[in-house]
Amino acid sequence: MKFYKKYVVTVFFALFIVLFSITDMITSDKVFSELENRYLQQKPVLSISALIGNNYTMKFEEYINDQFLLRDSWITLKSRAEYAFGKLENNGVVYGADGYLFAREKSVDEKRLAQNVTVIYDFMARFKELDPALMLVPSSYAMMPDKLPRGLNNFDQIGAIDGIYRRITSGKAIQIADALLQKQNQYIYYRTDHHWTSQGAYIAYQQYMNAIGYPAADFSSELSHRWDNFYGTYYAKAKRVDAKPDTVVWYDVPGISVTVDGKPVDGLYDLSQIEKKDKYGMFLYGNNGLTVTQNSGGGGNGETLLIVKDSYANCIIPYLVADFDKIVVVDLRYFTESMDNLISESAPDHILVLYGLSGLSSDTHIGKLAG
Repeated sequence: MKFYKKYVVTVFFALFIVLFSITDMITSDKVFSELENRYLQQKPVLSISALIGNNYTMKFEEYINDQFLLRDSWITLKSRAEYAFGKLENNGVVYGADGYLFAREKSVDEKRLAQNVTVIYDFMARFKELDPALMLVPSSYAMMPDKLPRGLNNFDQIGAIDGIYRRITSGKAIQIADALLQKQNQYIYYRTDHHWTSQGAYIAYQQYMNAIGYPAADFSSELSHRWDNFYGTYYAKAKRVDAKPDTVVWYDVPGISVTVDGKPVDGLYDLSQIEKKDKYGMFLYGNNGLTVTQNSGGGGNGETLLIVKDSYANCIIPYLVADFDKIVVVDLRYFTESMDNLISESAPDHILVLYGLSGLSSDTHIGKLAG
């Protein structure tokens, strides 16, 4: 009897590990995580070349981490435990003031960033007659310093953007940091997500229109809609116990027709996303290879704008559609055609390259801009 009492915990723990492992092995892998708004690593294919290059072991480790049984529940438990002990950072996300969550970004891949910026410089120079412009969006931590915890010492995004802008020789640098900093106490970035809000995007829209010599349109509150209870990507990573949900705001723009990868869709917004985890995905139907908007409602300037972008552009485009007769939107992560052919066919009057700086520093698709 003493033997059983002595080892019952050990036996119980061993049985738990065995049952948990068996259940984990027979549970089907998930393809997409709505909680984290990303595709999960699938089981890699074993090959000699993958083993030699160490690619297999790295991907298999990512696969195990992504497909771990009850992963979302473990993330929540870890967050609650660390929060109870007063920890102000979890899973690369920092807890700021007023319910804001920020990225912990001590550094970026500066080599990759320099390579991508060089490709953009060359792209702008090749099409300098098309009024090219570059807009780089800082992360929220760079724009809201008063809400950061002391001693964060994150990467200097503002300094990096200024350095990139100074080296532009063909085209425009769209300065938005100063305008955003002046409004830092307003709702310009989501508290729980890495994107800017529609209010923050509108400030950037004003800066771009001013740079190309056109007045920015006013958007009446009568045309606005809102949806509360949005928990974004930072919340998905950190699961802060007392996180404050965000509000998504969008505006009706009449007379706009939209095609996504050649297929017509109903307007600028995928309203079905409102009922899902990734509410930001409603803007412009998320990220797609080629999206085209046509302004048939009048009021456009008769010109075509080509935008090369990441997801930060998705909520600024609904403002721009009122100004341009046509907007051609390219997300290089999903675009598989020739950029030069697209430019030749669409004949844009203006080109805007718009990326979040953090995303640009890790993007592996910018090379598609090369001639």
